[in-house]
Formats: sequence, structure tokens, C-alpha cells
Amino acid sequence: MKNQKRYKRKTIILNNSFDKLLQNEAIRVIKTLPKFKPGIQPAKSVSVWFSLPISFKLY
Repeated sequence: MKNQKRYKRKTIILNNSFDKLLQNEAIRVIKTLPKFKPGIQPAKSVSVWFSLPISFKLY
């Protein structure tokens, strides 16, 4: 598809955040991701929800 726009994340929802520092780091990492291609339904760009699991190893 030509001229496909790229979109930033609009909403970040965190599940099971055990610590404020880990929560802030997860948000920081998500915000550094590149813009995403939108979903396409009948030749029209649409917003799409998705999950991105993030795991931390603490030593």
C-alpha cells in the first residue's frame, strides 16, 4: 500500500506492575519503539490493540 501512515501508541496499560521503578522502565521502553503501521480493514487504516509482554530479571 502506498503512502501508509505510521502511528504512535495512544494508550499504555500495564498489568501486574510490582514496582514503580519497573513500571516506569516498561513505559520508557514502550515509548522508544518505532511508530507502527496501522491495521488495515477493507483498504482503510484502523487502530489495533495488542499486548507486548515485558519481563525483567532482577539480580
